[in-house]
Amino acid sequence: MMQALPVMVVDVPLLRWNMDTILRRCREWNISPVAVTKGCLADPVLIETLWKQGFRSFADANFKSLLSLRKRYGMTAQLQLIRLPMKRELKEIVETGIIPHLSHVEVLNEINELAGKKGKKAQVFLTVEGGDGREGFLPDELIDVAKFRNNWAHIKIIGMSLSLACLSGVLPDREVLYHLLTWRDELSRRMEEPSLLLSVGGSTFLPLWEQGHGIEGIHQIRLGEAWLLGTDISRKKCFSWLKQGAFTLQAEIVELRRKKVNDKEEKGFNAFGKVVESSSGSYRKRALLAVGAQDIDETQLYLQEENAKIIGVTSNYLVLDVEDCAHNYHPGEVMEFEAGYGTVMRAYLSPFMNRVYHY
Repeated sequence: MMQALPVMVVDVPLLRWNMDTILRRCREWNISPVAVTKGCLADPVLIETLWKQGFRSFADANFKSLLSLRKRYGMTAQLQLIRLPMKRELKEIVETGIIPHLSHVEVLNEINELAGKKGKKAQVFLTVEGGDGREGFLPDELIDVAKFRNNWAHIKIIGMSLSLACLSGVLPDREVLYHLLTWRDELSRRMEEPSLLLSVGGSTFLPLWEQGHGIEGIHQIRLGEAWLLGTDISRKKCFSWLKQGAFTLQAEIVELRRKKVNDKEEKGFNAFGKVVESSSGSYRKRALLAVGAQDIDETQLYLQEENAKIIGVTSNYLVLDVEDCAHNYHPGEVMEFEAGYGTVMRAYLSPFMNRVYHY
């Protein structure tokens, strides 16, 4: 039976190679890898592949995904919630032993109270804001947290965490990590807790290690893009020691005609409120594919046909200019794209995107 389109084709052996390579490199660098699973919606096929290759620590921003992992692997898996928790999630976080990343004393107080009622000792990370303008205690606030340590009999602060490049594109460097080490050492001294871990995320931190010069005192790295795609989108680069191209989008051309955009001076915005760049006003051959913004991120699609250009996307169509292509495309033909992180994530979220796993 013909595979329904659009479809995401997943190269499982390639992903397995990336997983093995990351585990081997991290052993060489003396740093523990945590597989971030939000990019594939904690897909059971890929999670099981990670597990078989030897990963035992997972992190996700979706609490439901972590609950499914806890149900699947029990307490053998270490699970981290890397999105700050909502109040309604705290009780279940304590009950399931999922490790949250926290940035408010009030939330620490509440988790301590809930853990006390359950007779548990909740493990938590304190997350620190390192310049990206996203979540985390400010460094001065973080140090002040130590004065509350005697109030938290039912919490074990196992370490500090830092994320960069997710919002503002601030890249990690050794100076940032040395500051983090200084803050950790001061917090350890004030809390009289010498074994605090340092956890950094995400894959954009790998260039600091890939030359083989590890940084003493960083214990853990959380990464998703690296094992999924072998790339570092924050630097627009591929890791030479990892493989790319594990995810291929296939979509069908449903219309192919020469058209031109009305060249009126006054134009509004498109369906998503974006400004559309001006057209040349000449007739160009356009291919409309039956896949749209509800399924993909068109900015992270890569076509091998160098003369094809993505014009834009609507909810249900991907529109390409194929006027200058050597290949003579026709309606009903399937086009293939290498998918980047944004497209992979959206494809896993879309109920209209089919998936095929090649082994």
